[in-house]
Amino acid sequence: SRLRYDGSALMRSGSLDGLRRATSVYKIQTSSADLPSTFEIGVGYAHSPTPLGRARHFALFQHRNFSHDQWKLGSEYVYRDFLAARGGIDYADDGAGNAHIFGTSFGFGLQLDLGGLEKVDVDYAYTTVDFFDPLNTVTFRVSF
Repeated sequence: SRLRYDGSALMRSGSLDGLRRATSVYKIQTSSADLPSTFEIGVGYAHSPTPLGRARHFALFQHRNFSHDQWKLGSEYVYRDFLAARGGIDYADDGAGNAHIFGTSFGFGLQLDLGGLEKVDVDYAYTTVDFFDPLNTVTFRVSF
């Protein structure tokens, strides 16, 4: 169904210029629009290519009725539950080449055990962005 605004908040009091009528109450007519919706489907695959590490691969397709379709691919390799290396791509095609600004990304993560803390994670990610400088993201997480 379509979205349309309605109700008493759209009633306004006023008069039209150049007419000899008393002030009247007018209702603002709004246009309708489709409700935003998103459909996502993804798959993942995990395996251990070596006894010391494990790898995971992901693929996601995202369809929005208010934007262009997106494909997202990513991989991660974790060595001894200590060091992780990651890479990915985010792709959307609008035909004109200017609607989606994000592209490839890569990063790494460290998982540390420090004293009474069960797990301390430090992650870094680098993401390419059109028209702007690349994004550098650092995440620090503590579990106790």
